[in-house]
Amino acid sequence: MGFRDILKISFLKPRRKFRLFQVEPTMNCNLKCCMCPWVNLRLPGSNMDWKTFETVARYFGEAEEVDLTGGGEPLLHPRLEEMVRQVKSAGCVVGFSTNATLLFLERAQNFLEAGLDWIAYSIDGATPATYEKVRVGASFEKVMKNIAGVQQLKERKGSKKPKTMLFFVMMKENVHELPAMVKLAKSIGIDQIVAKNLDVILKEGDDERRIFKNRGEGEIDPSVSRAVKEAQKEARDLKISLRVYELSPAEKPICEQSPLKTLFVAWDGSVSPCINLSYIQDRCYEGKWQRFPIVRFGNVATESLEAIWKKPEYRNFRKLLQERGKDPSGNLTESLIPDLSEYQERRCSSGPPQGCGVCYYLYGV
Repeated sequence: MGFRDILKISFLKPRRKFRLFQVEPTMNCNLKCCMCPWVNLRLPGSNMDWKTFETVARYFGEAEEVDLTGGGEPLLHPRLEEMVRQVKSAGCVVGFSTNATLLFLERAQNFLEAGLDWIAYSIDGATPATYEKVRVGASFEKVMKNIAGVQQLKERKGSKKPKTMLFFVMMKENVHELPAMVKLAKSIGIDQIVAKNLDVILKEGDDERRIFKNRGEGEIDPSVSRAVKEAQKEARDLKISLRVYELSPAEKPICEQSPLKTLFVAWDGSVSPCINLSYIQDRCYEGKWQRFPIVRFGNVATESLEAIWKKPEYRNFRKLLQERGKDPSGNLTESLIPDLSEYQERRCSSGPPQGCGVCYYLYGV
């Protein structure tokens, strides 16, 4: 090893304590999407106040990334641009998911100037009819115009940032348009497509919308399999990244959210391992409605984030996941691995924390 190699190692940034903070700017939304799990949980004026945000921001230096997304539409928060700037000033990667209805050109310009690293558009139809049936209250034409504006700003600036993603929630109403969605994404300059399942089911009727199969339910609908395969072929041909979530459950020791090095802060300052545990009490899992207590370990309005993280009950929660993530030799796996496929066949030696065992995230769908 040469002197220059030693210098490189010396100046490498140490890995930060947390991989991700998910911070919810607002629970409010301007749409009424047919499958939205959060619609019945919204309260008037549920925006994160600036004092709460600044309290959380003190710890951004310990996180690699901050996702400014929650159960609402982030663009409804009047100071979202300032939030992005503050995250960037702490040296974190930052982005958010949006329905893009309010992403007007001037505001998009502000986000580019603030250093936004990524943005994910929630679009659940490749045609106006399907999209507007799902995203009730939105205009397909206006959303496409807003997205095109972001792309034009990137090209004018000669920048690859923000990385653009398209989130497509696969349901019986729209999965047939997944191949067309790939073509559309490519035509509007999207970098990556993520086809997700309707995996958070809190309302009557939504369980009938899902396309994935619960354990013991038999084969996937052939029309669904065809749509997915065609979309994957289109993605290969067009050279665009496409991730399709699994359509059959397979239990993993730790879900992709991995609460070992991530956490969720709700708009009111409540701290939870993830958004699902923060809000979900009654949920439908494998065709049955079940009730579980909400899991919140504290609130940054009354105690420090560090103190919350170190609470015995929070430690015990993480310990259960750590035990499940041990390899056969007894060593702990990495706290968060983006691709957890290697875990799928590993036998879990212990049960998950309460609430996690009836969450589809733990089963990879």
